[in-house]
Amino acid sequence: HIVKTKNQNAVMNEKMIMLMCDSPFLIKLHSTYNTEQTLEFLLEAVMGGELRRTYLDRHMHGDERAAKYYTAAVVLALNHLHDRNVIHRDLKTENVLLDSSGLVKLADMGLAKFTLVVTYTIIGTPLYQAPELIKGTGHSRAVDWWALGIFVFELMTGRTPFDAKKRVDIYAKIKQGIQK
Repeated sequence: HIVKTKNQNAVMNEKMIMLMCDSPFLIKLHSTYNTEQTLEFLLEAVMGGELRRTYLDRHMHGDERAAKYYTAAVVLALNHLHDRNVIHRDLKTENVLLDSSGLVKLADMGLAKFTLVVTYTIIGTPLYQAPELIKGTGHSRAVDWWALGIFVFELMTGRTPFDAKKRVDIYAKIKQGIQK
């Protein structure tokens, strides 16, 4: 499938980014394996599940203390990536995992990019995308900090600030929000 969809570079990029990172706040890649039909990543076991599911199951939205804890851990994960010139570009509550002790692990480096310059790829989850990403005017690590703001808003309210049924409406709200 990776070859058919011409995603070899994207998968190699994900692997290289994961190998260059070593933070207790990022999911760890232990090894990779491949066969004729598969490519496999052996990742650290993170048995606590997604932060989004935890918040929903435990009715935690609005818990300021918990939001501060999870946000601080994500900030440390992003700082680690940014120190290595990596932009995550897909921060969302589904990509924040918890280990069995409740420690935070930022996961999914599939959209992450190593870059020393502004980049122009329109990528990521629409509800978390920054205006400059949507407009295609070029973006940097600032898009991760925008997404962190959306992340905090979601932890506190249980929704994202620019929610809409259609992608085009989400984008319009994001652009409008920044202009106001």
